[in-house]
Amino acid sequence: MMTLTTLDDVFDRAVELDLYKHDHVTEAKALMFNDQARLVMPQHNTPIGSIPPVSLTEHAYRQMFDKLGPSVFGKGSNKTLPFDYLIALKDRYPNLLAAVLNRHLADGNGSRWLVRGNGDQARAILDGDYPRIGERDGMYENTWLVNVARQMVDRETGGGKFPGFGLINPSISGDNLHLKMAWYDRETPDGSYKVGNYLGNSETGQGRYKVYPFIMRNSCTNSIILQTAHGVSLTHTAKREASIRTVILEALGAVLRPADDLVDMMIAANEQTLSSFTEIVGGIAAEKGWGDPFKSLVIYGTEGRDTRMALVNGVSYAAHVAKGLSDDRRVELEQLAGTLLVAPDSLFDRARLSYQRKLESVKRGGPVQSLLPEIAVDREVAFGHHFEEPIGTIS
Repeated sequence: MMTLTTLDDVFDRAVELDLYKHDHVTEAKALMFNDQARLVMPQHNTPIGSIPPVSLTEHAYRQMFDKLGPSVFGKGSNKTLPFDYLIALKDRYPNLLAAVLNRHLADGNGSRWLVRGNGDQARAILDGDYPRIGERDGMYENTWLVNVARQMVDRETGGGKFPGFGLINPSISGDNLHLKMAWYDRETPDGSYKVGNYLGNSETGQGRYKVYPFIMRNSCTNSIILQTAHGVSLTHTAKREASIRTVILEALGAVLRPADDLVDMMIAANEQTLSSFTEIVGGIAAEKGWGDPFKSLVIYGTEGRDTRMALVNGVSYAAHVAKGLSDDRRVELEQLAGTLLVAPDSLFDRARLSYQRKLESVKRGGPVQSLLPEIAVDREVAFGHHFEEPIGTIS
């Protein structure tokens, strides 16, 4: 896989990832599964020719089962088809699953779907009016977004402006985009920080177009993303492509000032001591479903301090060093770190109380929970552990 250093690199990679993607807008009742439980696509021209029957990703199955719920439970119902049962049929009795789903597809009542494919897989089942931004230029959304960012950066860095501009661990997959762009360094008595913006998107209905402030500590590369009112989170609605482009470009520039202000907030957070610190971490960990190995990484990343900023650093640190996490989960952790930076003190009070209640439950003979030990860190467990997805709820 190519190394992504510049936006041109990311764009070239995005174009490469687009080569075997295909979209199909069709009525649900025009779809059918064969006896191997593979979805037979409507035969029409695509950039890669006719499409043989495709398998569905777990995500696409979940979306389909959501959409077919009303065909069983009635129009307007929010119920979904039973995921575990139907997926078990796929592996043991694929012909039975095909028969069940074909019956429900026939009851689609004219529903129009967008089936998004990549090679021999259907990666998403979306509403038929889902806007395919970039289609006019032969691009999928992520490629189009990278191109928008690339044009902006070329314009803004011309003439020697922003000589320190660079990308921080850019990530693009067949479905998701994460761009962290650092524009300049901010020097403070507490150290040096990179100030920038984050641009993210999902092509499969798992996320919005997002532009948020981004900060990274130069001393240790811990970084945070702040979901803020100064940023932008756009749903994939049928807005004109030009208007979405304008909003994103304006937001990419507008979030730099709030990002710079974040540095001052981080300095202040470095002075705010959190009482009963390990109880707060234990309460947050219990809420998020983190096990001991991940909690140990968070504690290790606090560097033995008990301030708000130490907690932020701990979560950000774990995001970068935990083995086996997807880029999507690492970004979610960076967003959680940003949330903890600006959260009201009441959040920490609730976390502390939650931990204490769980501890009392254990003392009374209740179910034994995995509770955080007093600042003890098992480095071998934490750093040697491979975190299978999911590790619990992150954000």
